[in-house]
Amino acid sequence: MDLELFSPASFRSGWSKMKEFTGCQGPLHFGHYKALSSDTDLCQEAASRLYESFYSGSYPSRWKIGTDIMIEKKAGVYSVDKLRTILLFQSEFNFGNKSIGRGMMHQAESLHLIPESQYGSRHGKSSAQQSVPF
Repeated sequence: MDLELFSPASFRSGWSKMKEFTGCQGPLHFGHYKALSSDTDLCQEAASRLYESFYSGSYPSRWKIGTDIMIEKKAGVYSVDKLRTILLFQSEFNFGNKSIGRGMMHQAESLHLIPESQYGSRHGKSSAQQSVPF
């Protein structure tokens, strides 16, 4: 695993782009990590712990629990078949997964392993662009 994914600089940069009120499971929310990332020492410690967890495969027990939430697909419609279920994770676990996914896509693109016709999760490409007729 690339140490750069969990460096203090990438940790700080990543959290600075996060929306503070993104839903998550647990007592520490995105705002806590946004604030933490502004302190050099705390940022170093948190990035190091995140790296160790993902590198060793020894995760905190709080990462093994998620919260299912049902949200409306259409505002004001509460019928069970019209709701969408999402799973909320701990904010730092969510951040780590996002970092790894972004790193994998970057590596795959740099090695030209993704076909040009693939637009999902690619930098500078969107599904709207893919659906426009030539």
